[in-house]
Amino acid sequence: MPFWMYLLPFVWPAFIIVVLALKALQKRKDALEKQKIEEYIQKKKLYQPSVEPTTQPSVEPSVEPSVEPTANVLEDKYMKIWEELPFGEKAYATLTYEERVKFDEWRQYTTLSLDNARERVIKLLLKQDLDKAIEVVVSAYTEAHQLFFAVERHFFITDIIDKFYAMRDVNPRAVDLCLGLCEIDIMNLKYFIEETGRSEFYAISPTRSAIILEKKGKIDEAIEICNKAIELGVLDTNMNPFEIRKARLEKRLEKQKQKEQKEQIRKE
Repeated sequence: MPFWMYLLPFVWPAFIIVVLALKALQKRKDALEKQKIEEYIQKKKLYQPSVEPTTQPSVEPSVEPSVEPTANVLEDKYMKIWEELPFGEKAYATLTYEERVKFDEWRQYTTLSLDNARERVIKLLLKQDLDKAIEVVVSAYTEAHQLFFAVERHFFITDIIDKFYAMRDVNPRAVDLCLGLCEIDIMNLKYFIEETGRSEFYAISPTRSAIILEKKGKIDEAIEICNKAIELGVLDTNMNPFEIRKARLEKRLEKQKQKEQKEQIRKE
């Protein structure tokens, strides 16, 4: 009898042990991720701003020295500062040390929240629970402030768009939900461009949206998506300008109208 046949009785137990170990590692990873997010939530609630180590005299607080400002007062203070800022690195450079500490903490918390939501969505899609997956996406997306974190929002939603589009043959509803996610990202692209200063880059959401609408026969709506993409200055597949796709769709729309006119004449 060959030597490897003596090992057969041990293969199955070894396989079970490996599977259980992988599950335990994944469970540990999820627990650590949840713990990190809970820690940041706790920091967000109890945060007291740090003071920059400098010889400059500190600014006197607007409240009486004997009363410490609450978390809500601090959040309102920083929110007012940030909402009055322009976008991008230049705006970040105008922040004081104290404001940068708070802003960086907020950005890190937002990134962790979106990463955690992405993992939850993937697990829900494997179970084909589309409704719950969309609920998680919308909740996490709206938590990220609209005027900030446009970069994090953009990459989060485009990753989810790919996941839903990949399910188009498994569940027909995934296509409609994917189309809705594309519309959300198209609205966010304006903030993404203002925050990063980028132009003429490939954006998946207008392309995916135009493809879905064209396959549904909604050529005029697909052309409108192309117009929005042209206005934003983003590029189509293979870094082509959206004018090319728009011209092709306009030709197809014209042929469709001519066909409808001929059918109408025949009926008359």
